[in-house]
Amino acid sequence: MWQQAHDTIAAVATAFGRGARQIIRISGPEAWQAVRRVVFPESLPSEEPLQPVVVAAYLAWEGLPAQVPCDVFYWPSGRSYTGQAVVEIHTVCCGPLAQEIVARLKLRPARPGEFTLRAFLNGRLDLTQAEAVLGVVEAREVRELQIALQQLAGGIGGPLRALREELLNLVADVEAGLDFAEEDLPFLSWEELETRVATAGRTLEEIRHQFEQRGGSTELPRVVLVGPPNAGKSTLFNALLSAERAIVSPVPGTTRDYLTAVCTYRGVSFELVDTAGVESWSGTKSFSASENMTEAETSTGDADSFIAGKMRAATQQAAETADLQLVCWDVTQYSPQAVRLNRNTHNSRTLLVLTKADLLPTEKSCSWPESAILVSARRNRGLETLKEAIVNRLVSRQETSAGVVAVTAMRCRDALQRAADSLQQAHELIRRRESEDFIATALRSALSSIGEITGEVYSEEILARIFSRFCIGK
Repeated sequence: MWQQAHDTIAAVATAFGRGARQIIRISGPEAWQAVRRVVFPESLPSEEPLQPVVVAAYLAWEGLPAQVPCDVFYWPSGRSYTGQAVVEIHTVCCGPLAQEIVARLKLRPARPGEFTLRAFLNGRLDLTQAEAVLGVVEAREVRELQIALQQLAGGIGGPLRALREELLNLVADVEAGLDFAEEDLPFLSWEELETRVATAGRTLEEIRHQFEQRGGSTELPRVVLVGPPNAGKSTLFNALLSAERAIVSPVPGTTRDYLTAVCTYRGVSFELVDTAGVESWSGTKSFSASENMTEAETSTGDADSFIAGKMRAATQQAAETADLQLVCWDVTQYSPQAVRLNRNTHNSRTLLVLTKADLLPTEKSCSWPESAILVSARRNRGLETLKEAIVNRLVSRQETSAGVVAVTAMRCRDALQRAADSLQQAHELIRRRESEDFIATALRSALSSIGEITGEVYSEEILARIFSRFCIGK
């Protein structure tokens, strides 16, 4: 794949279909000469520019009925995305015209992801950043876009490169000590060596935790409605969806199914879950399907009690897997006796929602917590405030646990585990005061595994697997 990384390639960089502009991208040493085959020569500088330039020009070739306006963007070698000379032609959006331009350039058509591959091979990006480009392209919502942009800015590659640099220094010190072994002069004390390896191990565990936050999963965050019966949860569920149980799918496995649907607000998508009402809801205790059933009830097959237990267990299970719980309470039934509930809503995973605000007598005093959100699903009151609060909580939780692009997480999980195992092996060797040769070998193994992630160590198979996922033109 990379054996051809020094020729000149071209591709349409924008999707086909309706749009304002079409972009044709060229990269390689012949980029400037090639663009003169399709652009009116007199509108371009006679010599290849030494600095990035933008030129207003016209498409022109024999047989083209009219001059078509275009903008030509040029970046010299070392100043572009790929690290090579790059030209982009921006013109009117027309699929046949774009295909004709690429054909008349007489260059090799770019393979999927080849522009980003060249950026990696020329040191403009590491592998985690290259995968972040794909993450930006494939992002379906704001949360995924933020993760990809953070990774593109070096959010994952930076710490890994710093760790690799520390391990390189450590290996150098260990191997330097081998040169003085016959003179019985310790170059690095066992205590210092053990401390540095342990510190590297902790740093690697922190990085692994970041990867596991994403875990390669495409699951949306879960927002679960919980609370006592008749608290208005189902009405609120429909109101948040702006439909009567629209795009709702039952989840099997319980006697009384709960309902799920995807809700999107301000570019943030989440899974909304409506659960069965549970008496004396507190959100603090786990329940099994058979809890609170007496032996007599079980033996006589009391169906109502059994169903109630199953409903309670299903609700508790949904609540425990929630990224955010909406604890719903009928505002007309809210009283100081609910103080236990109040205590359970003062954390980042819960929001207290007081429903049926349209039934609240005007003379009733406001005795509920300041953080509570009053809504009336029937009158469409407070719903925007509630949606805003949901999105703010989800985004806040995401920002405090920075993740990685899913494709990076899937590729790197094994390499991170191997690096951790190698550092653990090195630590055990140091603890047993084994040969420094063995310690250096274990450290080099950790270095190799980390290098696979950032791209210092790679093979054609790895690159083909990564860049084949890209579309042409990226």
